[in-house]
Amino acid sequence: ILPLLEFAKGKGLTVGTVNRLYSAKIPVSGKDAKTAQFAISGKIPPGLELDETTGRLTGTLLKAGTYRLRVFAFSQNGAPINKLFVLKVRA
Repeated sequence: ILPLLEFAKGKGLTVGTVNRLYSAKIPVSGKDAKTAQFAISGKIPPGLELDETTGRLTGTLLKAGTYRLRVFAFSQNGAPINKLFVLKVRA
């Protein structure tokens, strides 16, 4: 049985570089993946924004570091899911 929504196994967020454009999609799969909504708790790297309807993090990275982001994904039919992602930003 295909789950309604789950984080894609083995996939994380790509490493970014300061002063470069960044774009990464939160890796989800399942029946409701196309209609999922997203939210993040934790410190998003300065310069990035989350599009809550597409699950895409985009922007120009401003500060190097390792950022821990708890990502929540919500579907219309099932319980919300969440996972901790680590996003590394190089100088």
